[in-house]
Amino acid sequence: MIKEKFQTRTIQTAINVVQTEVESIRKKDILKTGMRIYDSEKIGVAGALGKFDEEELTDKAKKALGLDIEYKARPTENIQEEKVISSEIFDEKEFLDKINDLLYSLKKEQPDFLFSHKAIMTRNDVTIKNDVGLDLHSDVSSLDVSFLIKHKDSSNIMDSFVGYQGLDYDKKEFVSMTNKICEAYKNDIKDFKNGKYPIIFFTDDATYLLKFFNDLNGLIFGSGGSIFSNKLNEKLFNEEFSLNLTRNIEDGHYGSFFDFEGTVLSDYRYPLIEKGVLKAPYSDKNTAKKFNLPVAGSASGDYDSVPNIGTPHLFPGKSNKSLLELTAGRAAIFALLVSGGDFTSEGKFSTPIQVGYLFDGKNFVGKLPQLKVSSSIYEMFGKDFIGVSSDSMTTLNNHSNTIVFDMDVELL
Repeated sequence: MIKEKFQTRTIQTAINVVQTEVESIRKKDILKTGMRIYDSEKIGVAGALGKFDEEELTDKAKKALGLDIEYKARPTENIQEEKVISSEIFDEKEFLDKINDLLYSLKKEQPDFLFSHKAIMTRNDVTIKNDVGLDLHSDVSSLDVSFLIKHKDSSNIMDSFVGYQGLDYDKKEFVSMTNKICEAYKNDIKDFKNGKYPIIFFTDDATYLLKFFNDLNGLIFGSGGSIFSNKLNEKLFNEEFSLNLTRNIEDGHYGSFFDFEGTVLSDYRYPLIEKGVLKAPYSDKNTAKKFNLPVAGSASGDYDSVPNIGTPHLFPGKSNKSLLELTAGRAAIFALLVSGGDFTSEGKFSTPIQVGYLFDGKNFVGKLPQLKVSSSIYEMFGKDFIGVSSDSMTTLNNHSNTIVFDMDVELL
C-alpha cells in the first residue's frame, strides 16, 4: 500500500476593470489537498478544502479503495525536485496603485478608447509526495494583465485586445503595445481583396492547434479514433514544424513543472512532433500502459479525483527567423482575435477572424474587415507552413512568438 499526497495552494489578487476604471478587487487564498492510496492496482482518493486532519483524510482514501477503481500504473518513484519562480509580486495597495497608474496613462494616450477586463497577480504553490521517494515542489508567481478594447463610438461589445502574461511588469512597454494596436485600429483597410495570404497567430492561440489537442489525445489515438492513429514515426508535416508538450516557463507555462501524477519531463518538454515526424500522442500513465504508448506527462484532474489524461500546454518549436524574415515583405494578416473556428474530422480548417490587422512584418498597418480563413491540417503544417518566429512581439515576456501559415482568405 502506497500513500501519496497532492496539494495546491492558490493565492490571487484580481482587479476588475470596467471602462478604464477599477471596479472591484477580489482576493483568494485556497488550499486543496488530495490523498491517494494505491494498493493491488486499485486507487482510493479523498480530498479536503482548507485545513484538514491528515490521518482522517488518509482513512477516507483507504476506505475509497472499496470502490474498486482500477489504477494499473505504478506511482512515480524516487524523484526529488523543487523549483521556485517569482514574478514582481506586489502587495495589494501597490498592485492597485500600479494598475490605476496604467489606466490613467491609457486614458491619456488613447482617449477614444475604453479598456475593460482584469489584472491578476497569482501564486501557484503545488506539491506531491509519496512513500516511494517522490517529493516535488513547484512555486510559481506570475502576472496577467489583459484588457478588451472598445472604441467609444463603436456599438460592438469589444473591438480589439491587448494583454500579456509574464513575470515582469513594464508599464512603458504595455502602453507602447496598446498604442500600436489602437492607432492601427483607426486606419480602416477598405480595399481588401480575397486571396491567399500569410496568416499570423500568436503561438498561445489555441485555435490553430485544436486538431492536435483532439487527435493527439492518447485515448483517442490509441483507440483508433484519430486521423494520426497508426502513423507513429511517419513524416506527416513540414520539416520545419515541431510540436512539444511543455511545462517549461520559457514556453509560457506558468503551472507546475510536473503533472498530476508527478511525471517530470526532460527539459520540462516532450516532443510530440519533431521536424515533421509524428513521435507520440500525449498521455497519462494509465492511458500509456493501456495502449503501449510513451508516458508524455499530461495527467490532470481535480485535487480529489483519480489522475486522468488532461489537456496539455502545447508549444511549437521556434525557427531561427524573425517575423519580418518569415513574412518576407508580403502583406500579411495578423489574427489578433479569433473565435469560433474548428477542424472537421477529416482535418479541414476554417475560422472567422473577428479582429485582424494588416501587418508589414514589424507593425500593425490598419484594421481589416471581418474575414474567414480556411485550410487543412496537412496543408497548414505541410506545404503552407511558413514558420514560428524566433522573436517575441513584446519584451514583456519571451513567449509571445508567432506562427505563420499561407491560408485562403475571404471577406465575411
